[in-house]
Amino acid sequence: LPEGRLQPYNIIIDKDSGAVAWWTGIHARYFTPMDFRRFPFDEQTLVMQFEFQSVATTISRFVPAAKATRFLVRGEGDVVSGWWIDSIDVRTRNFTLKDELDYWMENYGAFSPGSDPYPLSKGPQGACAEELLIDATAAATTCGENDTRPSASPPAAQLTSFDIVISIHRIWRYYVLNICVPVLLLVALSLITFIIPAESLDARIALNITLFLSLTALQFVVNDQLPKSSYPTAVTKLVLVCYCCVAYGVPETIVVFALTNMAKQEAARQSIAAESLKGGGGDEGESSNMSIALKFVKRKKFE
Repeated sequence: LPEGRLQPYNIIIDKDSGAVAWWTGIHARYFTPMDFRRFPFDEQTLVMQFEFQSVATTISRFVPAAKATRFLVRGEGDVVSGWWIDSIDVRTRNFTLKDELDYWMENYGAFSPGSDPYPLSKGPQGACAEELLIDATAAATTCGENDTRPSASPPAAQLTSFDIVISIHRIWRYYVLNICVPVLLLVALSLITFIIPAESLDARIALNITLFLSLTALQFVVNDQLPKSSYPTAVTKLVLVCYCCVAYGVPETIVVFALTNMAKQEAARQSIAAESLKGGGGDEGESSNMSIALKFVKRKKFE
């Protein structure tokens, strides 16, 4: 809880039934892992955990009361900027301290080895499998029912807890209109490259480079709105695919331009050969070939 903040509370007494109720308001900062792989279409589950360490007879059971996604806030609009609250659920649990420690060490760590004289948690009987492979004699006295080592965690410590689970989903329309639509429009404009004639090498390359730089400038704005994570999000993959689509136009333009020039040169050679066969031999044939060659050179200069 924030240091120095007073927590409001009150005690309610029902004189007719003799029941007593106590409520308190809690203002705190919470942490929960979030998965951004489907951003901006992601859904998150926020969990607030509260635990009471007590004797079993103090709190027999915890019964959730009323719940609501909005309280003391009137009017239309978003309660939380960028998010929409779907539901709130209260879940209760009764367990021992040993069970809680075994869960975290089994899934996110390792149990104490057999050489530990005062283990934090001995773990389940199956946790001794590695000890049996290493030293069967030592494992016989430190595993399963034969384990006589004292444990640092009291197995009889009862914990009563309740978790407040808040289900939310991101308001995706803002991100689609401001990120996805501009990126896709730039990719759509890159398709104009395939309409420009193949001989216009400079125009086609200039268009692709301009769109590539525009996409890069847009990404600087997009990165400020993307969540920082160790894995790529859906928007990050979309931007990467769009980069590849725009960049594809540059090598494609060069290859098509080279193939077009080769086809034209081959057609010109065939045309000159055909004219030389029709013109006959001797000086007349040579002059005819020269005139055809001059016409071809003039035509190339004109083009």
